[in-house]
Amino acid sequence: MLASLNAAPLLAQGTARWGVVAGFGIGRGSADVHCAGCSSSDIGGPSMTARVGGALREDLSLVAELDAFSGSKYVNFATNSSSLEALNVVAQWYPRGPSGYFVSAGLGGGRVGSSSGQLFSEYQSPIGPAYKVGVGYDIKVAKTLAITPFASFVYVAGGIPKGLTEKLSGSVIVAGVNANLNTMY
Repeated sequence: MLASLNAAPLLAQGTARWGVVAGFGIGRGSADVHCAGCSSSDIGGPSMTARVGGALREDLSLVAELDAFSGSKYVNFATNSSSLEALNVVAQWYPRGPSGYFVSAGLGGGRVGSSSGQLFSEYQSPIGPAYKVGVGYDIKVAKTLAITPFASFVYVAGGIPKGLTEKLSGSVIVAGVNANLNTMY
C-alpha cells in the first residue's frame, strides 16, 4: 500500500509554519512482499496517505501518518495481490527554513497482506514494526493550503501469519501528491 510521503505543515515559501496540519494524498506505488508461499514481488498499485499533526517549530513538524497500498498482477493464469498499511509518527524537517523542501522520517507499526489465486492462499501478518522515510516540496496555493509532490519508502516488518512458519514483511516505494491544510496562523 503505500503510498505516500509526507506532506507538510504547509506554508512554505516565506511564510512561518505553525499550528495544526491535516492532509490527504494519493499516489502510485510498487510493493515487494516477502515470505514463503506469498505472491510474487514487485506489484504496482494505488496508494493513499492521511495525516494530522502540528508544527513544533517553523522548520519542524510532527504528524501521525497513515499510509496504505494495494496492488495486484496477473502471473501464470492467477492474480497475485499484496497490501500494506502503516501508521507512523513522522518528523518532517525543512532544512532550508522558509523553503518548501523537506525530508521526513518516522516509526510506527503496520501489517502486510498477500494472496495468490494460483495457490488459493491468503495471508495477513500480525501488526509489526514499521518505518518511513521521504522527501517532498510544499507549493503554497492559498493562505491555508499547499499542494505537495512527494516520494517515500515504507517498510513493515509484519510478523508470522497463521499457516506460515516464516515472517511476512513488505515494503513500498511511492510517488504522489498531497493536499495539506494548515488551520492556524
